Amino acid sequence: MIPAGCPELRKAFFNHHCVSNTGNKDSHRLLLFYGLECGLKAAYLRRNGINNTNQISNKELQSSHDLFLFIKELKLPAQTAGASPPSFRLRRDGTALLIEKAHEVWRYGIVIKEDDAQELDKWMHDIHAWVKENL
Repeated sequence: MIPAGCPELRKAFFNHHCVSNTGNKDSHRLLLFYGLECGLKAAYLRRNGINNTNQISNKELQSSHDLFLFIKELKLPAQTAGASPPSFRLRRDGTALLIEKAHEVWRYGIVIKEDDAQELDKWMHDIHAWVKENL
């Protein structure tokens, strides 16, 4: 993993969100997801007084794309993040997956059931609002 500092992660959070707001296709969702990952990592660095991602002592956190793992570490309010990780179903066969796999689905062009995609959109925007407020 390439180490990133808080200023870089913060900039990526805002840049990815800016582009993600230009549409509602899966590519936009992917950028929103990655922006949230950057924002949550920046908030984690800031809260823990560390300079870059290489200094995260928990190796799972250091290399994870699991947004909910950071949400638990940052102790986001349940009314913002929910009590458990959001899940979604694939349109092709109904397979249920957790949020940590969403970036792979969008990256590979696999389609999520539309109602689940809309719920993930809302959830990610709720998390975005918290991150923006806490950076």
